[in-house]
Order: sequence, then C-alpha cells, then structure tokens
Amino acid sequence: MVFWLSLSHNCLWQCVFVWDDNTNTKVIEVQESQLVSRLGYEPLDNEKDQKTFQENFSKLCFEFGIELDEVTSEFDKVAREKGADVAKKLKASTSRLYKIELPERQFFFFFGLFLSKKKKRNFDIDIDIHIYIYVYMKIKKYEYVYFVYGCACVGEKANRYDLLSVEGLTKALRIFQEKEQLPSYQTYSPKDPVVMRVTAATKKIRPYVVCAILRDIEFSEESLQSFIDLQEKLHFNICRKRTLCAIGTHDLDTLAPPFLYDARAPNDIRFIALKEEKEMTAKELFEAYRTRDICSLREYLPIIEHSPVYPIIYDSKGVVLSMPPIINSEHSKITIKTKNVFIESTCTDLTKANIALNILVTAFSEYCKKKFVVEQVKVVFDKNESHDEKNNEPSHYVTPDFNSHVFTTSPSYVNQLLGTTFQVDHIVKLLQRMSLNVRVKENESEAIEVWAPPSRGDILHPVDIVEDVAIAHGYNNLEKRLPEHQTLGSEQPLNALSDKIRDCVALCGFTEVLNWTLISKQESYDFMRIPDLGKAVEVEHPKTHEFQICRTNLLPVLLHNNDDFVFARGEEGRKRRDPTSVSTLHGVLKTLHANIGKCSLPLHLFEVGDIVILDEEKAVKARNERRLCALTCSARQSGFEQIHGLLDRVMQQNSFEFLSQSELKEKHNNRWPCEGKNIYGTRQMYYSIVPSEKLTFFPHRQAAILVDGLVAGYFGVVHPLVLSNFGIYNVNNVMVSAIELNLEPFLSQPQIISFLLQSTHFYQFYDTILICLCHVSINLNVPFTFRAGFLVKKGDKRTANFFLYK
Repeated sequence: MVFWLSLSHNCLWQCVFVWDDNTNTKVIEVQESQLVSRLGYEPLDNEKDQKTFQENFSKLCFEFGIELDEVTSEFDKVAREKGADVAKKLKASTSRLYKIELPERQFFFFFGLFLSKKKKRNFDIDIDIHIYIYVYMKIKKYEYVYFVYGCACVGEKANRYDLLSVEGLTKALRIFQEKEQLPSYQTYSPKDPVVMRVTAATKKIRPYVVCAILRDIEFSEESLQSFIDLQEKLHFNICRKRTLCAIGTHDLDTLAPPFLYDARAPNDIRFIALKEEKEMTAKELFEAYRTRDICSLREYLPIIEHSPVYPIIYDSKGVVLSMPPIINSEHSKITIKTKNVFIESTCTDLTKANIALNILVTAFSEYCKKKFVVEQVKVVFDKNESHDEKNNEPSHYVTPDFNSHVFTTSPSYVNQLLGTTFQVDHIVKLLQRMSLNVRVKENESEAIEVWAPPSRGDILHPVDIVEDVAIAHGYNNLEKRLPEHQTLGSEQPLNALSDKIRDCVALCGFTEVLNWTLISKQESYDFMRIPDLGKAVEVEHPKTHEFQICRTNLLPVLLHNNDDFVFARGEEGRKRRDPTSVSTLHGVLKTLHANIGKCSLPLHLFEVGDIVILDEEKAVKARNERRLCALTCSARQSGFEQIHGLLDRVMQQNSFEFLSQSELKEKHNNRWPCEGKNIYGTRQMYYSIVPSEKLTFFPHRQAAILVDGLVAGYFGVVHPLVLSNFGIYNVNNVMVSAIELNLEPFLSQPQIISFLLQSTHFYQFYDTILICLCHVSINLNVPFTFRAGFLVKKGDKRTANFFLYK
C-alpha cells in the first residue's frame, strides 16, 4: 500500500510512505466452539455446517481488517512436527482451532531533499499529511523501492491490543455486525479502597505500579486459560517482553491488604515461587532457572539480575505476591475457584502499563457479577522522595482510569483523506461499528466528537479515526482514483556526497572497510595516545569492554603555538582553533592489524562513516558527523605523498582550490577570500594545510587541513608507538600514513549539491523511480504533470532540470 506525504509547496521536499500489510503479524488461536457460541451461531452438527461457518467467518474477518490464516487442531500441529503416532500417544485434542492474524501496523518511509535552484535556505516545514487509502498498489517485491536511501521503519507488535483475546475479538466483531452496543465500562472506588504503598527504593529499578480488582468473577476452564494467554500476549506486545511493564494476577481472598511495593536485596527476598515446592531466595531462584534445561523464564532474568535490588510485592502479613517481572508466588495463584482477582502491573512506562491494565480488565470484566465494572485501587508513594510535588509527580493516584480520550474531527477532514462524500450521520454509524463512542457537537454540524473507550488504546490521533471509518466502510468499497498530489523520495545530499567520495577514493586504488561505531576506551585513548577528557558518549552497561563508547572527538588539534597565525573570513578576522579528532582511524588500524601478514604490501584502506559528538544544543545531547579516513601501509616508504595526493584529489573533485599559507599572507593579508567565483558562478571555497602537533602522528610529519579557514581534518605519518599498540609494528616493520577529513563542510558548496543531483548515479536513481511509479500507474506532477509511460533518459540534463526546478 502506498501513502504519499505532501509537504510545503515552497521547497521540493519529497517523501513517499510505503505500508506493507504483509509484514509481521500476531496470531491468536481460538476454539471453534467458542467462536460459534460467542458470535451467536447455532451449534455445528456436521461438516457442512462447519464449512459454512468457516466461510462466513473468513468473510467477516476480511471485512473487519483481519485474516483467518488456517483451521487446524492440536492433533494436526503435533502430527506435523512429530508424527501422527506421537500425537495419538499424547492424546492431542482434535477440536478445531481457528488461527487468526492481526496485522501489524508498520510504516517504511523514504525521504529526500531537493534545494531550489535560485536560492539556498533552511526550511521550517509544517507537515500536512494526505493519506490516499484507496490508491492501493501492492508492491510485492521490494526491488521496486530498495534503491531509495534514508529508509526507516516504525512498527508496533500489534495494531489493536483489544483483539488479542477471544473475549475482545468476539465482542468487537459483534459490535461490528451491529448485534450489540459498545459496553459502558465503569469503575468504582469503595469508601475504604485497597491501597498499594510504593517505597522510595523502587525508583532504582521499576518506579511505578498500577492495580485493579475484578470482584465476583466466574471462571471456566476456557476463560481462565484465555485470561492467562492474554497476559502473555500483552507481555509480548505492548509490554515489550516485560521490559516496560509486567502484569501479575492474584487470588485476592488469599491475601491481606494493604499491599507494599518495595525493592530489596536478592538475598533478603524469600518465598515459594509459582510451580515451585520449596522456599528460595531470589538469588537461589535465579540460579535454579538458569541451570534448568527448559525454562521459559530464563529470557527475562537479565531485566533485573544486574540490579543491586529486586522489586517485590508483599501483603500486610509479609506474604509475597510476586517478584516482578519474573514470577508470581505459589501462595496467591489463580484457580478456577477464584472469585476476586487482584491485578498489579509494575513498570518503567506508566502509559504502557495503564493501557495493558485497561485491556485486561475490560476484556474479563464481563465475567463479573456486575458486568463491566472494575474496582479501583489507590497507589500511594512515600513522601519526600522522588514522587513529590517538586518533581511534578503525584503523591498518589487511583487506577484503573477509564476517562476517555476525546478526539474531534469533521466530515470534511474524513472525506478529504478518503476521497469520499460521507454525511455526518453515516460517519457516526461507521465509527459506532468500530467500538467508538460518537456524538455530533451541538450547533456545530461539522464537528464530531469521538470518545475512545479504555479498550481502544490504539487511538492516538484523528487520523486513526479516519482509518476506522475506512475499515467500517470497506477498503474495497472506496472509489479508486489517482492522487491529487505526488512526491518522490531521494537520498540525502550527505549520503550522495559520501557515495561520490567513496567512488573517488576507490578509483585512487584504496579498498573500503566498514568498522564498528562502538569501541573500547583503551583503543580510543591509550592506543591512540590521546588523553581521556571524559567527553565521550558512553554505553551505560556494555556487554563487553570492546564496546564501551562511541568513536568521538576528544583531542583539539594543536595548531601553531604562536599568536601570529590568524585565519579569518570576510572583513572580521578572528582566531579559531576548532577541534577535530582521531575518530575513525583506530577502526582502520584494527582492520590493518587483522590483514597485515595475510595480504601483500602495500595496503591502501579507507572508510567513510559517522562519529558521535557530544553537543549540548541538540535534544539528545549528541550528534553525528560524517568523516573520511584513509591510510596507506608500506614496508619501503612512508606513503605520506600518497595521502597528500589523495587529499588534493578529493578537494579537486569537490571544487575546492588550494591556497598556500604564503599566498594567504601576501595576497590576502591573512584573510580567507570570500569574493571569488568558480565556474558554477558561486563563491569559490579554498583549503590549505598548516603544521600540527598531534601525538598520534610522528612529529614534523603531519599537518592540519583548513577548509575556508576552519579545521576540517589532519594527515601525517602515524607514530610507531600507535602502530605498536595495535600490534602492527610488532608483526612487520612497516610505515603507515593516514588522513582524517570532515566531509560535512563540503555540503556548504551549492555546486556540490547541483553536481550530485546531475550525476549519472542520480539519473539511474530517477530512471528506477519513474519505472516504479509508472508500474503502479501513479500520475507524476512534481512540479509538472507527466503522462503515463514518460521516462527521464540518462544524460538528458534539460529533462532533469525541468523535473527538478520550477
């Protein structure tokens, strides 16, 4: 499915969204007998009735936006894996199981930026999304779009969490068929509510907890198993394998409120865990789980095992309820005889925990004596700690919270996105079929208010409401037409520049390598003879010492020591000593160490990659910077002149003119020129080299690279101690010269962007784009309308200019 994103009309920013609805899905298995009874069908007496029901249910699923994958049984599954004899021996059930796939909502987006020919500027873009759901051209193979650079993917484990249980699924289908109305979910809080007290120690591990109580519940074997299955499905989906939140359910009648949520040392925690026979400490329990041949809980142990304290929940008598997120206690386990269920969910993400709790209680509150009514629990935090008014956090709250989120939309908004002419009454009816509460605002016929019930945590934006309108109406019933707007994806200028640099360096005889962005502190500092200034981006809990920090800049370039060295631009001369670093060089040296002795000399290696720099001005306090690093290794000569020649070649390819220091002093009075024009009619940019004193390089055999007066890199003969640290000099008597260059200043050249867009690679890119778009029969109109079948030819610059600029 293809989505087009239309942005500002003042610039040619072009973006395409592709939604592949055949990607990961979440499968639930439901007994046929449960489906038949809960959907209101008569019992199936023969194969003909079963076949008819299967066909009708498959059609219903398709209309609702889900899919019936297959009809199988436990016997068939065991027989396929281990054979029919094993299935008979295990007495596997032959009851029919319906496997239903719930699509995962997953977007792949491709993006690019075209700069205007007349003026370069920074754009503040107000994004306006137009989704044409009805222009669906399914792209079954990604070769149609693989060429687009800057691809990212955003996805959730499941689209609608309320459909993960047979209770939620059948309720939604009955409402969709208009066989019943959406239930009115309610909460009540008694005069003396159950209290969960949270100590300050929990902030070290899992700081939040939410709770609820289901009173007077009647479980059957099927509903109890469904209750347990839904917990596990929520753990796998929204809880992210219990890392964000973990749900525990308990028989309230075996416990004595109020409850205490605390965090204690592993050896101080003792209880009988679920399905265990003896009491153990938390440390002993972890060791037991780790040594067993088969243990489903082993994968969750790393969540808390490295913490000095483990979360634990007690009742007023000191009885353990659970040790989240690992295991509940045997004392409070739920059985078919349980009448009152206490539910707790400890978490690091309070929003996710509330959603998971609401999904669970709304699905199973139908089995309570008072249907769809849930008892609230008061959560109280210790005073004067992290959860106080100074930190804008409440000292207490009550859960579950069934207050609906209200969204406002209008028929014009819905019709604009769907290309329809729906009236208000029809939209209201469609939304009610999707389990949403809807009403039209008084005196505002064009305003529709939508309340998302507590079971619909997937509603985040008015566009989700439009999606539900489309589902209720039926995708196949939407009129098919061509989109009014069309945009194209393109690679980022920095990536295009990097590819050009790679081509240039490779043609000079160098071999490209790819190294890790994460490195060890020893390699970054000690091996490179750089002092640790404590400015690296560090991994909080590295699994190995080899991946401790991101490669980054730490040592300022040491330029001339006298104050007579001035490099300036324009009329205002100013002294600058911009820092650069050894960032990607250690990775190339490690590659050299791994290959020296195995490959014949000389070796010429290079890498174009990112380093990570601390930057307080950024929201994440760090940013990436693209660098080029290259080295030459030989046993006969230093290779300094080859590295110097590579620098000149790269600069020549990017239209930078060399400016010697003597010429800068004599002709320009130590001021970098800014008035000259190049062959493209834009300002000529210059580069120069000056001596440097980096400990990584041999003294007096190194230089710093200046681009338009700013330090952009360095090159020189690598110091023998550095080679020895990496085990290179110890193996062979070799000499190594290297260069490190920041590529991002090159993007300030307008002619560079123009060159990239008009390159052969760009024409190949456009050929593939247009072939793809013509394949799906989409009219091209950015900024002009092209007729179907019209393709841009390679080398036709006039066509490219016509396509790129207004």
